[in-house]
Formats: sequence, structure tokens, C-alpha cells
Amino acid sequence: PEWDRICEAMHNLFKGDITREDMAEFVGVTPSQLSRIILKNSGKSFREMLNDHRLEYALGLLRNSSWSVGEIAASSGFSYTSYFIRLFRARYGLSPELFRKARFTLPESENTQEENSL
Repeated sequence: PEWDRICEAMHNLFKGDITREDMAEFVGVTPSQLSRIILKNSGKSFREMLNDHRLEYALGLLRNSSWSVGEIAASSGFSYTSYFIRLFRARYGLSPELFRKARFTLPESENTQEENSL
């Protein structure tokens, strides 16, 4: 049940200025318990899980909006556009601006490809 509460809280709060301590309080566990639960279930740290949610959201905005990279970064919960760009480039291999200009689409997961072929 704690993992479910963490996932729900992450989904609802990732756009804001949320800390590990804030999330732990929201879920009703200690910060160290939160970190252990996240690591056990996702193999990631709190910060990695938070950034994953933010990057996925930003990816959708890049594909479906005309907002500037700075507006997308801020809307996704990143305080600094440069940090967002650095994380985006590390994850997807190109800057957000190049991603948008190239109209690049990431490969779909195998499950999605299989579903589409049915």
C-alpha cells in the first residue's frame, strides 16, 4: 500500500517544488523509509524517480505544444532550464529543441508495438 501511495503522490506532485521530506510526510513514512521503498520497487532514488516523471511529462509537451523549452521546463517542475536540458539530453540523446525540430519520435516499447500490430 505504501508503494501505491508513493506512485499516486509522485503522479500528483511531480510538477511542484517537492522534496523527499515533503513526499515522505505526504505518504506517511519517514524520508529514509520512502527512499528504501522507492529503491526496492523501482531500482531508483527519489530524485531519479522524480526526474523520470518530469522528463516524461516534458516529452509530451514537446510533442504536443508550442511552448518554449523554458516554459516546458518550468511546467514540468524544473527550477532551472539548463538542468532540464542537461537531463533531457542525457536521457534522449539530443536537446529538447533538436528533439522538437527533428520531429523525432522515440521507439515505442515492445508491448506497444505488439499491441499496434494486432
